[in-house]
Amino acid sequence: MRKNLFLMLTLIVLSAASANAQVKIGGTSTDDPDPGAVLDLTNPDNLGLLLPQVSTLPASGALCQLGMMVYNTAAQRVYTHNGGT
Repeated sequence: MRKNLFLMLTLIVLSAASANAQVKIGGTSTDDPDPGAVLDLTNPDNLGLLLPQVSTLPASGALCQLGMMVYNTAAQRVYTHNGGT
């Protein structure tokens, strides 16, 4: 009986903890993440996000997922994979 109660309480706590899917990095501990963002980056020192850097773009396969963003050092620009080749 105690084991079942412990498992039920553990399950309730874990389900409540995973209900918040938004992440805020930076800011103060009282700031809530922007409701329209999955990842909210805030930095008081005006620092930015560093994307993965590549010299050539992957042509296809597992390394070329839809929506993936990389900075191409050879072309000096950011690429977002939109399904084209």
